[in-house]
Amino acid sequence: MNNKQTTPAPFDLDSALNELEDDALMASLSRMGDEGALPPQAAQRLQGRMHSMISAPQARQKRAGLAGWLQKWTAMPKMPRLAATLSMVLVIAIVALAFSASIKPNVASAAELLDKAQKRTEQVVEAGQVRHIVREVSSQGSQGLQQFITEIWITQGDGHLLTSWRIQTRNSESEPYMESLKQVIGQTTTSNYDPYTNTVYQGPFDPCALDLAQWIGSKSNFEQMKNDPTAKVVGTETINGINTVIVEAWGQRTWIAPDSGLFVQSETIDNSSNFTSKDKLTVDEILSPVAVPQDLFTFTMPKGAKLITLDKLCSNG
Repeated sequence: MNNKQTTPAPFDLDSALNELEDDALMASLSRMGDEGALPPQAAQRLQGRMHSMISAPQARQKRAGLAGWLQKWTAMPKMPRLAATLSMVLVIAIVALAFSASIKPNVASAAELLDKAQKRTEQVVEAGQVRHIVREVSSQGSQGLQQFITEIWITQGDGHLLTSWRIQTRNSESEPYMESLKQVIGQTTTSNYDPYTNTVYQGPFDPCALDLAQWIGSKSNFEQMKNDPTAKVVGTETINGINTVIVEAWGQRTWIAPDSGLFVQSETIDNSSNFTSKDKLTVDEILSPVAVPQDLFTFTMPKGAKLITLDKLCSNG
């Protein structure tokens, strides 16, 4: 009789680890995440934590400590091992649900974000600075495609802001942009120029013309959105390298940089009238006065233009 004892095969730690990763525990975590029994992010986080514990280079000592346990695990009959796996999954699920329920996202409310965006929009430049803003607006409705580029310069005057702005429009992406309106709010007068009729409407300075929220945040009525009881944060997105939070209120979506309050983009969709509009910020910068034309805030009458003088340009009453 041959009494020679068979030497057990050496324990292969890497094979055992691979078996653990491919075993019912990992599969059950993935299935629970897919079926909604466990939040997908929690399932992925638990899987990642388990994977990092057994595979990260800095956890070699932990791997060695797990060797004995893994050897017993792989030697366990299939049915008891499956029962142990399901028990572990149940415990992990309970802990994960309690953990995820206790987490509160560090995101400002919709009203707080809109308030910050409104304040940023109405931000007044300091003396000796020029704020330059460019927005692109595109709308599609019953009248077809309409695209606008609004460009605004703002600086401090003697007692009030001075502004110079123009709007360019086109009705087809194949057409060049054409100037459709120009306005200069000077120290004592406000001048509006209509290039289509070559007419200048001019009147005394009126504070109502300095509605920067309307100009810079085109199509964004911040007060209406802030007072909308259904206003909510619906997601996040990075636009041109800027991290933004998406706020949905008053029938539109608004992309706001949470740190600065920068109003990056807005989108309005009205399915009842098949109307869509997108308003996107492309430039918002502070310049030195030497970086802009010296006559930027002084209106010059275009050649042959008709002048119409008005007592008021926009105030009621």
